[in-house]
Amino acid sequence: MKNFFLSKRAEEFFSQGKTLKELLKMRMQKKFVKTYERGKKSARGVVLRMMDDEIPTIDLSPFVFQGGGRGDDDNKGETIVVLDEAKRKCADALGKCFKRHGFCYLENVGLEKEDIESVFREAKLFFEGQSTEHKEGELVQWEPKTNTGYAKYRAEVLNDLRLPDEKETFSVRKDSLYKDRDYFENVKRKKEWKEVTKRFYDKCERACESLCLATAVALGFEKDVRFFADTFREMDLCTLKILHSMPTKTTEISEKVGNKMSLRVSEHVDFGFATFLFHDSESLGRGLQVKKASRFDHGRDNLEEGWIDVAAKRGSRGNCCILNTGALLQRWTGDFYNATAHRVIVPDEIAAMQHRYSCAFFMDPDGETVIKTPEEIRDKLIERGVDVDKYPPLSCAEFLKMKINEMAVKQ
Repeated sequence: MKNFFLSKRAEEFFSQGKTLKELLKMRMQKKFVKTYERGKKSARGVVLRMMDDEIPTIDLSPFVFQGGGRGDDDNKGETIVVLDEAKRKCADALGKCFKRHGFCYLENVGLEKEDIESVFREAKLFFEGQSTEHKEGELVQWEPKTNTGYAKYRAEVLNDLRLPDEKETFSVRKDSLYKDRDYFENVKRKKEWKEVTKRFYDKCERACESLCLATAVALGFEKDVRFFADTFREMDLCTLKILHSMPTKTTEISEKVGNKMSLRVSEHVDFGFATFLFHDSESLGRGLQVKKASRFDHGRDNLEEGWIDVAAKRGSRGNCCILNTGALLQRWTGDFYNATAHRVIVPDEIAAMQHRYSCAFFMDPDGETVIKTPEEIRDKLIERGVDVDKYPPLSCAEFLKMKINEMAVKQ
């Protein structure tokens, strides 16, 4: 029988006098029940390891409603941050999450239930209300240079070990960046689609600042808590992407070609600082999985092993999203924070028959931002065993260009 290391949190659970059966009943996961039947000690170890892998829920409201978040464009960079107990508690939870696996449920980011529902209402009209011929022939097509517009079905290859992803997307960025490019051209319901996506983008932009403040506190910034927030002044690289996957007849979406098979979204690590991910409903958001593996497995090793299901969650107020860290933040912290591989599968026949919608806001610092170890926390990271000189300085634009060019796009 295997021996299992018990975390401090796990030991506290049992020190309270709770039994394994109580835990199993609370968790209600078949894999635990089967293991329990094989032997209590073995089951106890498996359960405790899974507890540590669980995706936590964190409330960001201390940074959104009490001094965090931009009020308007005239006040950019002027937010005064008073570090109270609530902010430190929130930041501490984020820091632990980022160091372990970089995924959490994030509540109260500054978007309301109606904001989320309205963007998905229009998304369904956009993707299902326009013919494939119109979308591929008349809409402005996505290209790496602008990272805006419509990307047709099976256009993106996020992992070259897979076939192209079974999804179509539409990407939105700041209007001021593309005054001569109307990437909403020829969209049916253009006015409604543009208004709802732009409004959603603006609110995500404000939420981005709140997260940046929390991240700085988590890393130990005291003097320059706005360090990360001030690298998002121009917002010239942030992108809002709406994703749609069509129903399919089977959980194996397409036939294998050699050893390759496509997924709705293949294994990958997000490129940037972090990502807000929203789903249209808890039932239709199923299929997201996070890699439970080594820190530097970016979804290319052991493709079929070590995945944790991450269910869609809207929370009591209907405004909960999923947050995950990206490769840029991992590099910025000298690998102290982790960017974890994730993917979207078709979990069962019911999910196969459904349309799947999600909306991702990719937080990428301004292009001229130099990604190197921040001086204020350099010594603190060294004390934690971080090789702060592991990566040479690189601008954010250079880093993201390198990552985007790695992603093949079929036209």
